[in-house]
Amino acid sequence: MSWRGLHISRPSSLSLDQSALEVRSSGLEDGGDSEPVRFPVEDMAWVILDTQLTRISGAALAACMERGAPVIISDSRHM
Repeated sequence: MSWRGLHISRPSSLSLDQSALEVRSSGLEDGGDSEPVRFPVEDMAWVILDTQLTRISGAALAACMERGAPVIISDSRHM
């Protein structure tokens, strides 16, 4: 059952690893990448990419599509 929404508002990269979305934020403040955070795809109700500095893999997009979780991408005005 989908119940979790994911809102990405910092520069990050999203990929798929063993049926989980893996989010690795780019540490622009501290100069390095952070440890990845994993979210099971089956828990995802939606994904919002609220920065244009986010990369998402095709496999991650396909997994969200298969689960029926919309991926919303905003413009530079957050619209």
